[in-house]
Amino acid sequence: EEAEKLATDGIATIDWASTAKEGEAVDLVFASAGAEPTIETLAALHLVNEVYPQAKFRYVNVVELGRLQKKKGALNQERQLSDAEFEKYFGPSGTPVIFGFHGYEDLIESIFYQRGHQGLIVHGYREDGDITTTYDMRVYSELDRFHQAMDAMQVLYVDRKVNQALAKAFIDKMKRILDKHFEVTRNDGVDIPEFTDWTWSDLKK
Repeated sequence: EEAEKLATDGIATIDWASTAKEGEAVDLVFASAGAEPTIETLAALHLVNEVYPQAKFRYVNVVELGRLQKKKGALNQERQLSDAEFEKYFGPSGTPVIFGFHGYEDLIESIFYQRGHQGLIVHGYREDGDITTTYDMRVYSELDRFHQAMDAMQVLYVDRKVNQALAKAFIDKMKRILDKHFEVTRNDGVDIPEFTDWTWSDLKK
């Protein structure tokens, strides 16, 4: 039923992947579009939640990008979110939004610019990389969970939600995992278990 509604509406807040209740103010918003980015964004918010469950965030999944646009005369104009609806999902301008995207980042940037929203941090496809493992391609584009999680923690630190010690320890841990990733990928030609063995579990709320 949830998937059917998401496919019909083209966008939805996913309650089981959010720590903020409906209508509650959030510290940041996680969002994604596309299968692989969605996995990475869910894993990223899970990493943040594990060490700082006090963070209030909303997770938004997008399957119809046209709903985010704001263009008069467009073929999908009747499907476009109103400003109030857009704010319901992504918060007022300045609300930090960590957005995992399966395409070029400037598309999402242009959509948020049209909306006057200034809190976007997008992790999408960057034309960098080589023939390598599945996860290494995500890391090359910084679409992976660890880069997304580091940006989220940096936001929480800048907004004084977490202290410097917690933020630094978390970011250092993410960097160590990425260092391990590069070493294992290049020496053994396989992806690390932090990716291959990961499964979703309920958030701390």
